[in-house]
Amino acid sequence: MIGYNSYFLTRRMLLMYGFSLGVSAVRAAAIKNTMSPPVVAWGDSLTAGGYPAIAGGLFSPQRSIVNRGLGGQGSFSIAARQGGRPLLVTVSGNIIPSRADTVWSWNFDGSLQGWGGQASLGNGKLVVSPNSAPNGANVALGQTVPNGRQFTVEFDIEIPAGLQVQVGGLSDGYWASNNGAGVNGFKMNASGHYKTTLYVGSSGGSPSTMNALAFLMVGGTAAPFTVDNIVMKLAPATADFTVAVTSKNNNILTSGGSFTGNATGTLAGVHGNLTTDSNGNWTFIRDSEGPAVSCPENSLFTLDEPAFFRNHTAWIWAGNNGVSTASDAAATKADIAAMIDFMGHKRFLVLSVLASTDANAARVAVLQQMNRDLADIYGHRFVDVYSALLSAGNGSAEDNADIAAGYTPRSLRTDTIHLTTAGSTVVARKVFEQMMREGW
Repeated sequence: MIGYNSYFLTRRMLLMYGFSLGVSAVRAAAIKNTMSPPVVAWGDSLTAGGYPAIAGGLFSPQRSIVNRGLGGQGSFSIAARQGGRPLLVTVSGNIIPSRADTVWSWNFDGSLQGWGGQASLGNGKLVVSPNSAPNGANVALGQTVPNGRQFTVEFDIEIPAGLQVQVGGLSDGYWASNNGAGVNGFKMNASGHYKTTLYVGSSGGSPSTMNALAFLMVGGTAAPFTVDNIVMKLAPATADFTVAVTSKNNNILTSGGSFTGNATGTLAGVHGNLTTDSNGNWTFIRDSEGPAVSCPENSLFTLDEPAFFRNHTAWIWAGNNGVSTASDAAATKADIAAMIDFMGHKRFLVLSVLASTDANAARVAVLQQMNRDLADIYGHRFVDVYSALLSAGNGSAEDNADIAAGYTPRSLRTDTIHLTTAGSTVVARKVFEQMMREGW
């Protein structure tokens, strides 16, 4: 992988060389676009509403923009999701519970180790010789596993061409595990090393318990296949390694006014998942085995996402929610600055905020001043979409009245602030044009 300095130098050389040979501007733009870093758009519902996709379609070739807009969020939540602000949580008892999985393993070095059906040994592997679908080999687990429990199966398999094999749980000969998306078991038609996560219970609802593991032919032409190094891990009941979050400094698990979503990351050195119920109550669920771990009050939860998106070119549209006073505006500007500091590069654009029609004149003035401040701070990296929208009215008396009050013209809005497709297109074009000027 080339470094960023080499990347920009190489891109300039290609463009100069292309133009010196008379390559068209369109082709040169395509070369530059192909080499450009990926883009992520951070924001609230105005971002979630679709301007990033519209902007991506303006590039040639089209660019896929990662949309990380969530409705109703203020700049502090957006910055926490992006990595610029810390997410601090306290869990019940200041302890992350232990987790111990039940493990089965089979390596077939000297015996079938309980596997039956169309099973035999061959060169230290399980040889499965099905004669029709669905049949093959299975093994009793020695216990009945209740509905909903999660387990993983990892193994090496050699499958001849034209054969399809399925691995999963059984109960009295019926499939009793699903992939969480309405499909029983896990299907394969190629050799390799696999690891799959499944859940106890048939996708059809019955049976709901599991007592065996199986590798069965489910399609194609019957032929022997081999399996080796099988490891099955059954997680304990989720409640056994779940802990309630009793406080947090930022509720990032919201969208459109509802408590929803989840976030993966690391807490006190333990990786896991933060989830919320509909009332905003959080839980932390560790995703690996280990002993109980001390978790002091206000421990840092390090989200996975920020590290992944850190080197992306960033479009930041924050502050459309929660800014009423000069103090709010100052906090929003600080959140935006923190987001930029976290990235550690200069490939970013900051979009101006919009005024909702429920904002009085004093609040509109605060927002307009914040936009002027952002323009002063970020210069050519500031994109004045607010002014662009005010300039895009249809000339009607209603639009002109909105413009005079500092609101987006109603012909470009669906409600007090959210944009029509035409309004989002105005925003997208301004962002696209600035990207072209920056050469990103």
